[in-house]
Amino acid sequence: MFAYGLLRKLGSVVAVMFIVATTVFVISRVIPGDPAGVMLGAAATPEEIARLRVELGLDRPLPVQYVEFMGQLLRLDLGQSIFLGQPVLEAIIERSGLTFALCAFATTLSVLIGLPLGIVAGVWRGSWVDRAASGFALLGASLPSFWIALVLIRYLAAETGWFPVSGWGGPDATMPERLHHLILPAIVLALPPGVLLLRTTRAGMMDVLSQDYVRTARAKGLAPWTVVMKHALRNTMLPLVTVIGLTVAMLVGRTVVTETVFGLPGIGNMVIAGVQRRDYPVIQGVLMVISGFYVLLNLFVDILYTRLDPRLRGRFA
Repeated sequence: MFAYGLLRKLGSVVAVMFIVATTVFVISRVIPGDPAGVMLGAAATPEEIARLRVELGLDRPLPVQYVEFMGQLLRLDLGQSIFLGQPVLEAIIERSGLTFALCAFATTLSVLIGLPLGIVAGVWRGSWVDRAASGFALLGASLPSFWIALVLIRYLAAETGWFPVSGWGGPDATMPERLHHLILPAIVLALPPGVLLLRTTRAGMMDVLSQDYVRTARAKGLAPWTVVMKHALRNTMLPLVTVIGLTVAMLVGRTVVTETVFGLPGIGNMVIAGVQRRDYPVIQGVLMVISGFYVLLNLFVDILYTRLDPRLRGRFA
């Protein structure tokens, strides 16, 4: 039964990706500007632009371009970048190491920020600790990420020199050096999802700690933190898994702005350059990869639910 349910879910994934692919194709085509004109510059003649459009296949009717695009996706071919002069999939793989390292670093920070603060705030609700955590959550949710990034760059990088202003080291940089370059971008990325995790953990702990089985565990004389960690936290894991899963997906999308501000040569920076240059294959390829990652991550979270709570296994029946 689980295999049948999983196949059903995979069918939904295929349907969602088909809709995403169609949407990505349409959006990339309605962006103002002509890639051929951008490539040749303002001094190009109409004849030169028309010739380049023919070479790039941009003169063909949109339905023909759409069919070719969907055929390429079925072959796992994301096309050839107009400006980079290399396959889009190859360009994405080259830059994926930085982006996923940044996302992993930021996810770790968000969990380290949100989970302990949420537990403490939920256990000691109404105390100064709870008020401080709630104030931090309000502040973190209110400040724009790009503003936080600029403040960190000015005071922790430019003025003090504690951290690099941009980049992530040369070709021969060691892993500690690269992680040093990623600290400030990871903080910027981790703050909003960390705040969301904090608030979710706090609400879950406040709800679970008022349940009868928790009071029974306390009446048995169990240590307070045993009750909190073994009985309360364990029963708040489902919403926390959802938030952490959404956090990872959210971070992949948010790297577009963060990598641009910090000058990191990752996937996010590549898609910004692709939009500026009207590089259709890059725009389409990156959006498809990010969307596919998001959809598969949601599928993984659904499967994880069934392992955390056996009552949910009917979803795959």
